[in-house]
Amino acid sequence: MKKIKHIYNHMKLGQKILVSFLLISAMGVLIMANFFYSKTSSILMRDYLKTTSKALNQATQFIDYKLTEAKDVSSLIYTDKQLVEMIDEFKTEEDTYQKYMLYNRLNQKVQSIFITRNINNIRLYIDDASITTGNSDYVISNDLVKDEDWFKDITAGNGSIIWLPTYQFDYGMNRGEQSIFSIARTLKDDSNTGTATVVVVDILEQNLTSILKEVNASKNSVTRIVDAEQNIISSTREKEVGKKNAFGMKINMEYDRGEEKLLFQEEKQRVFYKKVPNSDWKLMTIIPEKEIVKESTDIFRFIISLLIFIALITFFVAYKIAHDITKRLDKLTSNMREVETGNWDVAVEVDSYDEIGELQKSFKYMLKNMKQLINDRYDSEIKIKEAELRVLQNQINPHFLYNILDMINWLAIKHQAFDITYIVSRLAKFFRLSLNMGNQLVRIENELEHVQLYIDIQNKRFDNAIEVIFDIDDEIKDYPTINLILQPIVENAILHGIREKESKKGTIWITGRKVPDAITLSIKDDGVGMSEAQLARILDEDTRIGYGVFNVNQRLTLKYGKAYGLAYQSIIGEGTNVVIKIPDK
Repeated sequence: MKKIKHIYNHMKLGQKILVSFLLISAMGVLIMANFFYSKTSSILMRDYLKTTSKALNQATQFIDYKLTEAKDVSSLIYTDKQLVEMIDEFKTEEDTYQKYMLYNRLNQKVQSIFITRNINNIRLYIDDASITTGNSDYVISNDLVKDEDWFKDITAGNGSIIWLPTYQFDYGMNRGEQSIFSIARTLKDDSNTGTATVVVVDILEQNLTSILKEVNASKNSVTRIVDAEQNIISSTREKEVGKKNAFGMKINMEYDRGEEKLLFQEEKQRVFYKKVPNSDWKLMTIIPEKEIVKESTDIFRFIISLLIFIALITFFVAYKIAHDITKRLDKLTSNMREVETGNWDVAVEVDSYDEIGELQKSFKYMLKNMKQLINDRYDSEIKIKEAELRVLQNQINPHFLYNILDMINWLAIKHQAFDITYIVSRLAKFFRLSLNMGNQLVRIENELEHVQLYIDIQNKRFDNAIEVIFDIDDEIKDYPTINLILQPIVENAILHGIREKESKKGTIWITGRKVPDAITLSIKDDGVGMSEAQLARILDEDTRIGYGVFNVNQRLTLKYGKAYGLAYQSIIGEGTNVVIKIPDK
């Protein structure tokens, strides 16, 4: 992987474009081919499902019709009082001749019931040993079957209907052995002579086979009817009729209708099934998947050929585009190398409006801005030097005064002039913090102390007219800032805000907070406030009251950038709020 990455990184841009395009085209062909193949297969599968579902619906209706017909015949016999009375009379009759006549009448009666219906046969199993075995297809002695499980289940059902799965039944010389399925039930027994009479209605299995053949989708598919016990009632494969779970297929058919997938003999199969109404039977058709999707193979081959042809055409187009791109980028790269040598006057040609043209335009604009920034940087450095000079000039006189004040303080102590000592000591400390040993940066805590000293001095002057309230987060006290940024603002608040009030008294609130990516220091007073016109000019250099704050704002923006500095808010008669914003680094 590293070797491939190394080779790729050392390719020309045009080669990278072509190689990338070839890989993407190959992947695109495979993905699109797979997509169309899957889509085609899905459409064919959906059509098969729709057609098969329709066929299953029609088939289950026909099957239900035939089953209903058999049930109706069974119910007709069950409710035929005359037939039941004849059977009871036959069981109790002792006269041989009368018994024979009743036997014939029973045969005729049963035959007349189904002669016009789609029923193969009706059998009455009567508990009477006098019936001669094989004399009739209709009235039979139950001695032949009374020990069989199905017969026991029927007699235990007390008249309820039971379906018998498909089986072979020998009707004798007249019709021989036939494949049938049956519906059976017991009749009411009022004779009290023994076991109840069982009626069995037979239907030819081939009646169902003809319906199933209409459902079969192809010669390799199979359609069958199974009951709840997985007995195969009927099937288009004759050899599995009457068997149970033929070929070991395990199919989940827990719903009334549905679709299942299975693997049988290493071949994928699709199973569609639907419940036959009013029974526990389910009609199912099994179709090999290859039968469903074989039509999509030709479509797949055609799509592959078409996609390869398109890929070849687009490859040559991509080659032309890549060559044009690299040619223009080479020219732009040459311009950049000239700039690297210090030639800021290089001529950059914008030859189009596409992305490369935008790049050329942006580079040309960048060169122009860079030249302007160099000039602005030169001007800014001059302004910084001038500002530093002003600070130095402000520090020269305080330094001289500090020495004088220190001498005055000792003289005042000597003469026990303690008021003078109070003022002079604070004034000396005030100037010491102002000097800050010539350093521009100071901790916020020192700036706050500097302001407190200034207010103490002013309160001696104005008879404690100024109250100051500090609310500073401890976490910001150690943060550095440039010195002498609070005192000029507090001075303005006192002289041009509070002292302009009629009472000459007021309060200053100083608040410090850590906000995202910055620290804010707020100086709020309850002085006379300022008009909008005064606010607009407060940071101008030439205003009477604005020079000090102008100097603070200029030093902040020069040090930290235009995103930082002073922001003023003021309301006439309520006061002014000044927010200092500095970075938190």
